[in-house]
This record gives sequence, C-alpha cells and structure tokens, in this order.
Amino acid sequence: MSRFDEAERDRRNALLSTHEKGNSMKIYKNATFLLTALIAILAISSNLSCKEKTRNSPKDAANESFPVESQKDADEDFVVSEDGVVFSKDGKTLVLYPVFKNNATNYVVPDGVTTIGEGAFGGSSLTSITIPNCVTTIGAGAFSSCFSLTSITVPDSVTTIEESVFMGCRSLSSITLPNNLTTIGKCAFKDCSSLTSIVLPKSVSSIGDGAFMSCPALTAIGVDVGNASFSSVDGILFADNGKTLVAYPEGKKSAEYVIPADVTTIREEAFAFCFSLTSFEVDA
Repeated sequence: MSRFDEAERDRRNALLSTHEKGNSMKIYKNATFLLTALIAILAISSNLSCKEKTRNSPKDAANESFPVESQKDADEDFVVSEDGVVFSKDGKTLVLYPVFKNNATNYVVPDGVTTIGEGAFGGSSLTSITIPNCVTTIGAGAFSSCFSLTSITVPDSVTTIEESVFMGCRSLSSITLPNNLTTIGKCAFKDCSSLTSIVLPKSVSSIGDGAFMSCPALTAIGVDVGNASFSSVDGILFADNGKTLVAYPEGKKSAEYVIPADVTTIREEAFAFCFSLTSFEVDA
C-alpha cells in the first residue's frame, strides 16, 4: 500500500469513526448528517495510486444529491454545508465534494479555504472549478478522474502539485500553472487524454516520474526560458542542462528520434506510450 493509499484510508476512517475522550462523542450531530457524508465517502475507491483510478465514472453513480443544512458544534470534526460539501471544523480544509452532485457543472471554492484535501473532488462531474488565491495546498489526487473538467487555473499561492492531482481528467485541454510552482508530483497529469500542451514556469525545480504519461494529445511540453532546472527542445523535456531526457510527448507523430549526444540519462517512463516512434538513434 502506497503512502497516498494509507492517507486516503485514514481520511475515510476519520470521517466514519467516533472519537473517544472520556465518554464517546459522535462526530456528526444527527443521522442525516452522517448519511450525507457516508454516501459521498463510499463513492471513493480504495486506491488512488498511479496504477488505478480513484472512483468510477460519475455516469455510474446515482443521479441524486443529498444536501443538508450546515451543522456544527464543539464535538464535530467536520461540517457539511447546505450544498453537501464536507469541510473541516474550522472551514479551512475542503474535505470532500459529493460525487453524487451530478446536476452541478461549476463550483467556486469558498474564500477562507486554504487546503483542498486528498481526493476531495475525485470523480465529480464538474466542468470547471474556481480556486481562490487563499488556497495554498492541494492534496494528492484532489481532482483525479474528474472526467468532465475542461480547464482550471491553479493560483500562484500554490507551490506544489502533488501526486496524481489531475490524473484521469480526460477532458482537460488546458491548464494554467502558478508562477510560483516548484514541484510537480509523479503521475500528476497522467491520462489527461485531451491535454495538448503545457508550459512549466521558471520556478519549477522538481518533476516526478510519469507526470505527463499517457497523454496522447500532448505534442509539446514548454518551459519558461528563465527556468534553471529544465529546458524544452522541440517540445521535448530535458533536465540537467540537457543531460537528462525527462519526457517525450506522446502526441508527437515522428517515427524516428535522434537522442542528443549530450544525453546521459533517460528518465523512467520518458517514452511510455509513444506508439508513433519506430526507431531511435543516438547522435554521435
């Protein structure tokens, strides 16, 4: 079980458990509150690793929403808003957006939220999500398998895109990365089959393996000219002053590729799913 799988398991258990301190305290005030959170949580798959999706397609989910009135007291760890979204007690973390809210297409993350939790929007049918500048942390798999999401802007307040954040966002055709972004986790954009191009800001210094894997429409990975860690040549991503080939875009249709003579290392999965390539040469 991966680090993320363990974290996801612990998060679900926390939402469903009761906490004991002296006498047992119920997290949720009444049965309706518990039912709302429980139905949403059961939509989450037990695995959000690079190999498996978080949730089934929203089309397979029941066409029903379960909004309840906002509830909160001193014994609750979480609160559910009137539209059924689960937040932390202090309102700073968006814990879970119900996958069953199939009638909604747009969602604006409320001001005051600083963290979007792991898998929070996974499998939702939203087409757009607005993230305010107060958000500083986006958890692993936060938007995984949001099949209808077409575009999103990550604010400059976010410096890290964690593992699998946008994995399986099949309709995502464009994304604006924050100017202060430093880290892109492994499999961050895996299976984004509609993504055609992406430009890394100059602040990016770390990219995990398979970050752009299985993106068949991706023809180029651009890099800001001021970036000291990465570079792009003909849309191909390099690191270490051209010595490491990081990723070859799957959408490039060339049958042959000549690996530059300066390359000493080819990153894991750099050429994964590049079915158009039939031969390689190493420049002497």
